[in-house]
Amino acid sequence: MTAREEVQHIFDEEIGKLSDQLKVMREARSSLHGEALATQHKTAVQQATLEELAKLTLERFWNQESRVINQTLHRLMGKRRLVLLGGEIQGAVEVKRRQVRHA
Repeated sequence: MTAREEVQHIFDEEIGKLSDQLKVMREARSSLHGEALATQHKTAVQQATLEELAKLTLERFWNQESRVINQTLHRLMGKRRLVLLGGEIQGAVEVKRRQVRHA
């Protein structure tokens, strides 16, 4: 397409803006795709863990090593943590930051 010289810069600017928008949209799509894959993986892990738990009795679950219990609960809960008040569960919250282990 040809345009007069005095308006060509307008087209160039608009094409530049659209190119930038396209780049941002592609990056957003890529990010969303990664998040979707992570969510699918997390869901699959939770489903497998629930199936494992369904095979156990409550007593057998709690009689396992503490490490095994904690790992199972972590696979189920992910970044969610239970909120306790007076020894009773009040709800759950999602932890956004990575926890630091203390030696």
